[in-house]
Parts: sequence; structure tokens; C-alpha cells
Amino acid sequence: KYVSYLLGIQEYSRAKGFLDNNKELDTAADEDIEYYSLLVKLRGDNKENALKTIEDYLKNHENSMYAKALEDEKRLLDGDTPERKYLVVKVNRSSDIVIDGIVNEAEWKGSSKILNLSSGSREKLYFFLTEEKLYIGGVFYLEKGQKPLIKQSGRDSALWHDESVEFFFDYNRDYKTIHQIVFNAGGDISDYLAFDRKWDGDIEVKTIIGKDAWSLEASIPLKDLFPVGITKGSVFGFNVVRNSPNSSYKSARWSDCGSRNRNAYLYGYIMVE
Repeated sequence: KYVSYLLGIQEYSRAKGFLDNNKELDTAADEDIEYYSLLVKLRGDNKENALKTIEDYLKNHENSMYAKALEDEKRLLDGDTPERKYLVVKVNRSSDIVIDGIVNEAEWKGSSKILNLSSGSREKLYFFLTEEKLYIGGVFYLEKGQKPLIKQSGRDSALWHDESVEFFFDYNRDYKTIHQIVFNAGGDISDYLAFDRKWDGDIEVKTIIGKDAWSLEASIPLKDLFPVGITKGSVFGFNVVRNSPNSSYKSARWSDCGSRNRNAYLYGYIMVE
């Protein structure tokens, strides 16, 4: 966790020093130490050395759960697009979005969109980025006769059991450590940073439940999610999961992450331009 934190604030030399001084930890941690040593070299070295570091690691760990992620790291280093899903989001100078739960197409002009998380569900998701905040809008359509299930309430409740949407951010792209923010259709929030489950972000959200869909608008301060900020060229892991317990499909994911929503090595990317 400490090394992941140092990677997040781009303190690569401190991370390397910590790993070098803790090579004698119990063998259960050997794989993690080797993997994080790889990431430190990857983030803190030049392109040629970084590519060689990945190649050397993959030769000895071709069956690693991180193998596909590291193949995409190679593509990113070479300036290519990744093989996994990705969403391109532009940094805007300002926003006129009012957080009132009404997702107005004109208000969200210039945003990046995700349509329909899976073949069985229907959604429209909007992402708008400024230098200070990430704005998220969403329309989540209901099946005929379906009413959103809302049983949880209060900050940091188990909202994923309700009609809800979860956002996962692998903020330093280590494919292991995530921030998670959940909104249910009732407008409640459950959130925690990777190292602080008691954290409550300065998040603004409003939801509206209609006859055929429920909608959401939210804003999240970037300083809470990204310690060193976001600039053009930033790439971070990302996933969206919709929970709809009384629907025919139960849940839907933007990027298929297997049996656990926290499998960050299977997330897609947000690429900032």
C-alpha cells in the first residue's frame, strides 16, 4: 500500500528505496515486491529501459494476471492505443453543468459518452472534465414495469445492493489499487479512497427517478482522486458497474472484470487529451 501511494504521488526514488530496503520480507510478499519493483522502474525510467523491463518480466511471468495489462503498457509507451476498452476525455477550461439530476444534452455538450454497458442493459453515461472536477451524468433505463430497488440509505452504506452505479478509478495505474464511488437511485453516496475507508469526498450528487428511467448528475473534485492532478496525456484505469437487482440482467459492466468488481487489472482506461 505504501509503495502504491508513492507511485500515486510520483515519488519513484522513495518507492525504489523502500523496496530495496525490504527485500527480506516473508516469501508471501515476494511476488508483490517483484511486481511493484517493475512498476517503479516502468514509471521512473526512460522509454527504452521501461520497455525492456516489461519484456524481462513477461518472459518469466507469461501467465501472470497482469500480463495483458503490461502488454497494454507497452502499447501506451509506444504511443499506440491499448487493446482494452478506453474512453477519451478532454480537459475543458470550465463547465456550465448544474448538478440538478436533469441530464440535458445541451448542458453536457462536449462530454465523452458511454452507451449501454452490456447487451442486456440500457444506459447513457456522460463524462466532462475540467482542471478541478470530474462531472458525471447518467440515464439508467428501467425495464417495463420495473421500479428501482432502494433499501440502503446513508453515507457509506452497502449501496451496491440497491439500484445503483459504481465508478472505479485505478488512479495510479498499478492495476491493484482503486478508489470506489457508488451512487444509488435515491441519491446516497458510498465512497472510499484506496487507503482510507473513512474518507468522504466533497462529492455533489442529485438523482431523479422517472417512469422509465432514473438519472444522475455528480461532480467529484480531482484533488481527492488524483494526488498529482490530471494533465493532457494522463491515463488511468477505470470501470463502471450498474447494479439493478430486480431487473432481468441484475448487473452490467463497461469492462468485464470477472467475478470481482475490484479486479483492476481487467479495467478499461480513461485517456485524457
